[in-house]
Amino acid sequence: MAFLGGGAMALGFGSPASAATTIRLGSTPQPGPAGCFVAADTGIFAANGISYEHLLIGLDPNVPPALLAGSIDIGVCTVSTILQAAENGLDIVIVGGAAVSNKNKPDYGIVVRKGGGVSRVEDLAGKTIGVPGLGAVFDVILRAWLSQKGIDVKKVKIVEATFPTQLDQIKAGTLDAAISSIPFMTNIINSGVGEILALLPAELPDNLPLNLYVTKREWAQNNSELLAAFRKSMKEGVSKGQADPTQLRASIGKYLKLTPEVLANFGLPTLSPEISEVGFNWWMAEMKRQGRISKIAVADVIWP
Repeated sequence: MAFLGGGAMALGFGSPASAATTIRLGSTPQPGPAGCFVAADTGIFAANGISYEHLLIGLDPNVPPALLAGSIDIGVCTVSTILQAAENGLDIVIVGGAAVSNKNKPDYGIVVRKGGGVSRVEDLAGKTIGVPGLGAVFDVILRAWLSQKGIDVKKVKIVEATFPTQLDQIKAGTLDAAISSIPFMTNIINSGVGEILALLPAELPDNLPLNLYVTKREWAQNNSELLAAFRKSMKEGVSKGQADPTQLRASIGKYLKLTPEVLANFGLPTLSPEISEVGFNWWMAEMKRQGRISKIAVADVIWP
């Protein structure tokens, strides 16, 4: 699946004489759409005839409904949210890749309470582990990793614990462990309350899609040239951001409304506009194994 040849189409966008067409993109406050942030800030979208508007959405599962309601044109949300929404009958399609896992950049993992009796994977049996959202991407990843390690998931209590609350819950003993991500994972370690048990990007397949660009099928059908211009711009924004991390960090801070202190410690995402066949198929297989999807196939959700 050498994915998304959006630049191959002859575009009617980008002519200085033509008026820019607005694209409204929605996401939670996460850096997956950073390629778009850079494209907007550096004039790439404007050069391709697009006026970019970003809307922050509070919860990841609210992105697909916002698409269907017409509040946004394109969304960025986690792969688990997209697949479950499609499984439940929402007519949405994936039009590009955003953030991916990176074995060389272990920015999320399992943290455990210091002195809490968990020093190896086997010790997690009978323990309570927090995930930032039940049924969400890190919940799926945690269950996949536990099964890979031979731990019976039924013997582990998995509860919802948002990133900002994990430190206090581990300290209070409400949680024995949590799957966390930087900068929250870093704060837990630096506080002395917790320690790393496992860095998951290094223990799972590399280049796994974490979040993806998605839109309504009808919108993709009716806006083929605009979508091609968007894909081209997003890819150029990713390339520019990868070449200029300072610009990438500044654009993330601007669109996610981060304070300078938070932004300074914010881990830059690994971005990939293309979606690997191996990575996407891993999600399809794992979501089916966990009983989260059963009906849909790759062809149902990938837009050409």
